[in-house]
Amino acid sequence: MRQPAKQNLVVSVVAVFHNEATLVEPFVRETMTALRERYENFELFLIDDGSVDGTYEKAHAMLDTIK
Repeated sequence: MRQPAKQNLVVSVVAVFHNEATLVEPFVRETMTALRERYENFELFLIDDGSVDGTYEKAHAMLDTIK
């Protein structure tokens, strides 16, 4: 159920990943679904903490699919 939007309210979610290539895609998909269901104004920040397993590349490749 969508909550009534308060004027200028923005919900921010910050997630830090380190070598989580297998988890970043489902996390983004599920988080975006939950945010869209509940809020009109939101932002999702993904931070890669020096991963060497392709986490950054997988997250970056999702940019066009989550807009």
